[in-house]
Amino acid sequence: MKKLLRFAACGFALVAAATFTGCSNEDALVDNFDAADGKPLTRSASSQVVIDFEDLVPFEDVDVLAGPTSYGRNYYSDYSGTQITGIMDLDGYFMSMVNKGVWPAGTAERTSFEFGGIAVSDWAMISNPSSNPNPDKPFKTDWWYSEYNQMSVYNTARTATGNRGGAGANGSNNFGVVFGYDDSYGYIKEASFTNIYGSMTLKSLKICNTAYTYGVIQNGNKWYENGVESGTAVSLVETKGYLNLIIKCYDDSGNLVKRIETPLADYRNGKNLCLTTWTTIPVNAANVAKVQFGFWGSDVGKDGLNTPAYVAIDDIIWE
Repeated sequence: MKKLLRFAACGFALVAAATFTGCSNEDALVDNFDAADGKPLTRSASSQVVIDFEDLVPFEDVDVLAGPTSYGRNYYSDYSGTQITGIMDLDGYFMSMVNKGVWPAGTAERTSFEFGGIAVSDWAMISNPSSNPNPDKPFKTDWWYSEYNQMSVYNTARTATGNRGGAGANGSNNFGVVFGYDDSYGYIKEASFTNIYGSMTLKSLKICNTAYTYGVIQNGNKWYENGVESGTAVSLVETKGYLNLIIKCYDDSGNLVKRIETPLADYRNGKNLCLTTWTTIPVNAANVAKVQFGFWGSDVGKDGLNTPAYVAIDDIIWE
């Protein structure tokens, strides 16, 4: 059974899901709960739930898609409009909050995508547009693989045209963008999502590189702070390096039940691997309530991983 997602921008605790009494889902997997054992009853004999990031429902008139450009400013604390601080499926099979952090040191804690999180996106820019979408920022030949395009997926199987839509798994529009890793300062943290029902089997999910990560893997890049170069990422192609995604599955008691490390790019020992289409990752882990994403690779500096720690995700299957 295809379970369509309905998301809300949320800055609330898990129990807040119960407040959405005004929203209904005509194709909901969960009809009600059995009073005897508290388990959800389903219409589907297959009892599978597919989180496909489609069919979004706004909360407080806010569209949860990353925007207004492919930078996704609406997921940041300095956004001039209403910030998106979390996303969720109203049936509770997927919820993810943007991470909190403190930077610069001594300032108040805030929720912002710069500290890690999962955003919903439909951006598909894999080359420079004709004009600069961010006029206040530099527009160079490497713009499409910079942080200003961090919400785009690098999907070469896409047949749609334009900057948005048709780049998700199976030609769908929407997907998730994961960002975050444990840096050496505790500034950035890993991103995660939870399933409020717990004790379910995570069958699989699909992944693809983002444009930002793919471009840096191929070409390397430099980044700046206050106009001064502060770091460099090398080309993994030229250095025969690698970048791996780490998927960690936890039960509802916080115990690790499965850890999967899978390559996003690998050029070691004559390999020539870099994901440019949606790829299914079998998980088959029972009793999963939380999934956390990490990254590791060959290009590591004093601050941690230099290669951008991003991946696009889609079609998460619970059973």
